[in-house]
Amino acid sequence: MNKVSILTPQNVVIEMILASQSSRVFAFIIDQSALIIFIFLLTWAIKLTGFNVEYIYYLIIIPIVFLYSLLLETLNQGRTVGKMMMGIKVRRTDGSEIGITEASARWLFRIPDLYLTGGTLAFILTGSTEKSQRLGDRVAGTIVVENKKSFQSIKKVLHNKVFSDYEVKYPMVTRLSEEDVVWIKQTVSRATQFNNAVHREAINKLSKKIATLLEIKKLPKDPMKFLKTIIKDYVVSTR
Repeated sequence: MNKVSILTPQNVVIEMILASQSSRVFAFIIDQSALIIFIFLLTWAIKLTGFNVEYIYYLIIIPIVFLYSLLLETLNQGRTVGKMMMGIKVRRTDGSEIGITEASARWLFRIPDLYLTGGTLAFILTGSTEKSQRLGDRVAGTIVVENKKSFQSIKKVLHNKVFSDYEVKYPMVTRLSEEDVVWIKQTVSRATQFNNAVHREAINKLSKKIATLLEIKKLPKDPMKFLKTIIKDYVVSTR
């Protein structure tokens, strides 16, 4: 099970599980099977109505088949039918959702990745690159990951005790979601474990981001202590 650490635009470090080669292959097979079934059923339905099948092919079937992955990945948060069934999805390399630009690049490079090489190029690249990226992923700046939440309950992550006499310092922490606080905890833990310039910078940026979000005008001098206080305040305020 390959994992990738990602620094999000909010300067939060998260971990995602990369989709396996087998899940991507099966997703592709499911997608192709779904298209074949779609063509068969639509053709059958058209024949029953008496319409010109060739006309409908050019007007409806060919455009849908041709644009299938582009449309679904753009409109369905990086998921085709096959990806949904296999529990995987496409994301940007910063962990955010993809848009039309990324989906278009992946769709265009399906030609060399899959069709011109029979899938060989895609198989080689996803099996040999650090983030399991085929050519289309590299150009688009995307990765394919398991479509599961990469965080646990804040109570489980913190193994928190009941702060019976604890006084909340920043009551605005309730604006944060549980996922936000778990990400803060993970960033703090990594910075504690790996005390280097990169992680210290991440802590500084994250503390400024949280202070702005919670409308805290005066940022505390100790960013690490500030973030730890935010975590405690959230636990106490939401327990």
